[in-house]
Amino acid sequence: MSNYYTPEIEEFYVGFEYEQYNNDIKYFVNNNNEEKDFFGKKLKNPCRIIEPGWTKQVITYNNSLPHCQYMIENNEIYFKPFETRVKYLDKEDIESFNLPSYVVVNRILNNTWEILAPNSRTFRGDIKNKSELKKLLQQLNIINE
Repeated sequence: MSNYYTPEIEEFYVGFEYEQYNNDIKYFVNNNNEEKDFFGKKLKNPCRIIEPGWTKQVITYNNSLPHCQYMIENNEIYFKPFETRVKYLDKEDIESFNLPSYVVVNRILNNTWEILAPNSRTFRGDIKNKSELKKLLQQLNIINE
């Protein structure tokens, strides 16, 4: 099983974490330290050089969907994320929350996880990624972020 999957449009929401692939350098800095785009036009806002490769992204507001392409088949429009991936939930993601020792998160099978916490706050079901776990931990009042 791969460590990553391509998300569906329904999975995107404010706070959702994903990675997007950039296949070229978008901006550069000239010799006078003025930031310009690829065509030499001066940029209004400070920018950084975006190197080719995967970069981590977080949706910060409703209109912040990743770059995408739309396909039309049989008179229907389909959304297709462009070079977008999400890492499946793993031990590293769970440890990043620094949960108290009395909260236990166990993998049952593939994407099925179990969360055990005091006061009968338990969960058993599918959790695909870190963003879903965070949302669930908030709903169970285990974290307040």
